[in-house]
Amino acid sequence: SVDATAWPPPAVFGWMAGVSRAPVEELLRTFNCGVGMVLVVSPADATALVDILRAEGETAAVIGKLEAHTEGAGPQVSVTGTEAWGWA
Repeated sequence: SVDATAWPPPAVFGWMAGVSRAPVEELLRTFNCGVGMVLVVSPADATALVDILRAEGETAAVIGKLEAHTEGAGPQVSVTGTEAWGWA
């Protein structure tokens, strides 16, 4: 699951949302919406890794977690909090 409140998407994605009138779900499926790279680490290591990356000048945040998925039980990736972006 991904928490969209964990990062601010660049303004260009809000512009594309308005011009295209595409649903947020389609924008997330098509564009990275500001997430440049994802590192998957143990939850126990996440805070330390974010601290290291920030110390090196990177913008880093914990944006979600891996969860078990049952085939046919809905989307493989769930994104919550997109209403905070104000695109809907």
